[in-house]
Amino acid sequence: MLTPNELDIVFSRWMTDEEPKELADEVAAALGAAFGDYLVDEHGFRWVVVQDEYGREYAVSDAAARVTAFPRSSVSKRIEDGETECFQNLRIGILDLQQRMQQEWAGLK
Repeated sequence: MLTPNELDIVFSRWMTDEEPKELADEVAAALGAAFGDYLVDEHGFRWVVVQDEYGREYAVSDAAARVTAFPRSSVSKRIEDGETECFQNLRIGILDLQQRMQQEWAGLK
């Protein structure tokens, strides 16, 4: 399993590499899947499929905290924005939201 730090290294190298490289959609899918697996293995999320008016997307969800994250879409957005790091920041944001939501739900019980 790759950590967010290792994923950032791979992502940064891909973003800054000027040689012919994999397509952005392929990178977003592969790195997004690796990040989703990290959240599942390390933080209690599970893989789900979300369908809405925009289509169908793989996501990871913590049902207890009612938090859903979309790893592939998150990576795609960072590629579009030209960022060279994303996984450490995504990890912090997602886990912060997970913790806040768990506390909020615990307060309602």
